[in-house]
Amino acid sequence: MWARIAVCAVVALMAIGAVFNAGKVGGKKLAGESAIIYMDESGFEPRQIMVKQGAELVFKNRGKGARWPASNIHPTHGLYPEFDPKQSIAPGQGWRFVFEKPGEWRFHDHLDPSFIGLITVSGLAASSSAKVEAVKISDAYKNIAKDSADIFSNDAALKAYVKIYGPKQTILRLHELEGAFGDCHQTAHKAGHFAYEIFDESAFAACSSECHSGCYHGATEAYFREHGTGNLSKSLSTICPNELNAFFSHQCIHGVGHGLMAFTDYALFDALRSCELLASGRESCFSGVFMENIVGALAKDDPKVKLDAGHVSKFLSSDPHYPCNIVDEKHKSACYFLQTSRMVQIFGADFLKVAEECGRAPAVHQAVCFQSMGRDVSGNFRSDSRRVKRECYFAPEGENRTDCIRGAVQDMFWDKSGARQAVSFCQVLEKENEVKECLNVLFYRGQDILSTKADRDTFCALVSEKYHPVCLETLK
Repeated sequence: MWARIAVCAVVALMAIGAVFNAGKVGGKKLAGESAIIYMDESGFEPRQIMVKQGAELVFKNRGKGARWPASNIHPTHGLYPEFDPKQSIAPGQGWRFVFEKPGEWRFHDHLDPSFIGLITVSGLAASSSAKVEAVKISDAYKNIAKDSADIFSNDAALKAYVKIYGPKQTILRLHELEGAFGDCHQTAHKAGHFAYEIFDESAFAACSSECHSGCYHGATEAYFREHGTGNLSKSLSTICPNELNAFFSHQCIHGVGHGLMAFTDYALFDALRSCELLASGRESCFSGVFMENIVGALAKDDPKVKLDAGHVSKFLSSDPHYPCNIVDEKHKSACYFLQTSRMVQIFGADFLKVAEECGRAPAVHQAVCFQSMGRDVSGNFRSDSRRVKRECYFAPEGENRTDCIRGAVQDMFWDKSGARQAVSFCQVLEKENEVKECLNVLFYRGQDILSTKADRDTFCALVSEKYHPVCLETLK
């Protein structure tokens, strides 16, 4: 019996990995294959490798500075958390790890996340573990206040907050606390993990993109940690339940797109190809990929970016139309539907310039570009209906301006709490056709958002008497 325990202990240590002197690589070979990945100032060599389940890989540092190979997603390494030496590897040293989980395991250098690689482990995928139906929270935080600051540094408080107030409110609160406590991305990662643990796949629809999409990243890590990456096509087809209505299905699959972009180390074309494995909802997934590229990453050539600054994308530039002007035609619409967020990063909140650039987009994609502009106008000035109108009126009068109005009012009305502000915006517009189209967007979105007759009646009471009958008829 004691011998068996000793063997188990050795296997456990081997699975965790150990740092060693690179000049003394040796020891008994394991089942599968053994291979070496070298690390230096040019990155990993080889960058991609295929091995069998149970293979040992040795990471040898032959460079002049420290290296730290670890599983995605940076900086928490949650996709395959055991694949992480938990410390940097000095020059001349190495680290060995046994890959027991089949799948595609993308990795990076934690000290320079622009250095990336891919390890494909062949074998039979393990069955997913049963989830705990009732997630327990600490007694100390069962009555945690909505304005609590403990969630930024206390995991028990964070978990309780996610369960009580939901993922979206959690991320909004973390974003509020960022000024006092620093970057909220890594804490949002944890919130995403807890969200998936508590709400299963619906976490993807419930997260939001504040804190550089950390919630989406954490939910993605938790999902693949449970299900593995051995059958990506099947996984992607089951993440978002079929019973979701169109509005919430879009939100869910959009969140998956965020996760896929981070999962692939911001390899834009790889992430888009992964979206194409979906049986439906591909456009929503594409939009998540493009949004993640903008809000979750930093430009590789930005002089302010430090090596360990975070997620880096080579698909950001000073060109306000990049990468929409390099992707396939089938991806351009989804790209332009997010691209004004990049334009705002370039121009600031100068929506005259944004409108001019949307006017320079290919004619077939101008409508979605102006809708994107409306979303960003609302995001910047949501509480000031007259300012939102003023900025949207930089768009040329006619269909372009109406598209901006559509995008703005959709952004205001994600849940019933935004109803009053959205109706207020519609009713300050100057032209009758603009008011009518603005309210029409609200009425149809209300079909998905307003679930009870009381909610629908309360909403319709907000609109002017002229449109009240149309509202009730549309929402009945």
